[in-house]
Amino acid sequence: MQALFLAGRYAEAAARGEDPGQEAFEAAYWSARALANLGRGEEARRRGGEALLLAPFSARPLTLLARLALEKNEEAEAGELLRKAHYLDPANVEACLELGAFYGRRGQSDKEEKMRRAALELLEKLPDDVQVEGYEEWTAGALASQLRTLLAPSTGKG
Repeated sequence: MQALFLAGRYAEAAARGEDPGQEAFEAAYWSARALANLGRGEEARRRGGEALLLAPFSARPLTLLARLALEKNEEAEAGELLRKAHYLDPANVEACLELGAFYGRRGQSDKEEKMRRAALELLEKLPDDVQVEGYEEWTAGALASQLRTLLAPSTGKG
């Protein structure tokens, strides 16, 4: 399922998510991600909700559901989901980055910077060439470099 998603084969990943032979949480989660990438937001929310029911303490479906809420301009719901995701898994890079972006849109630059720094610290512990869930088009090294650039004005580092 994840391999299909990472290969950009979203329609196959979404369909495979309905297969009861897949491990239930992973199937629901990756199917929801694939549906979201296909622009099928309502179906993605449904599958993401199923994933959340199967793993209520996982930051992964919470972060996905927050992204989907933001697409519908449901800021309050997105903020609640992102804060919960970060609380449950402060080592989740995607949750840190998305919560930071959420704070940035709200003009809360101190909180935005704190989340970016947390994400950078996590990324610096990863091998440079690994993909980061939620940001599959980026490697950990490239994301870390981008964050260093964004944080440079306030740190004096580059």
